[in-house]
Amino acid sequence: PHSDETKKLLSAQSKERDAVSSLYKYQFRPGHVPWNAGLTKENDSRVMKVSKKLSGENNPMFGKYGEDHPLYGFHHTEESKAKISDAKRGRKHPLDCKHCEALRKKVPEPEMKKVASNKG
Repeated sequence: PHSDETKKLLSAQSKERDAVSSLYKYQFRPGHVPWNAGLTKENDSRVMKVSKKLSGENNPMFGKYGEDHPLYGFHHTEESKAKISDAKRGRKHPLDCKHCEALRKKVPEPEMKKVASNKG
């Protein structure tokens, strides 16, 4: 039930959106290496500038708690929870590592308790 004028406007907006998205498609090709791959604040001044510019109060999400947060009040549907659960199934916990057993044997028991008590 759109008028002809509205249809033309929607078509123009869609074409513009497609043109913009095609500009960025190259970034997602297999083998594409982003400009900042392997760079850190410590070894590249450009990354350091970006880090400083977006840290603290300059970060767009700074101070966004509670009702100010964009996802405040959002709840996943049961279907989306199931999808997330299926996607994560079979993966090891990120803190689980192949060296953990050896580390546990090396680090004395009191030291382990000290670290665990700081979790807080």
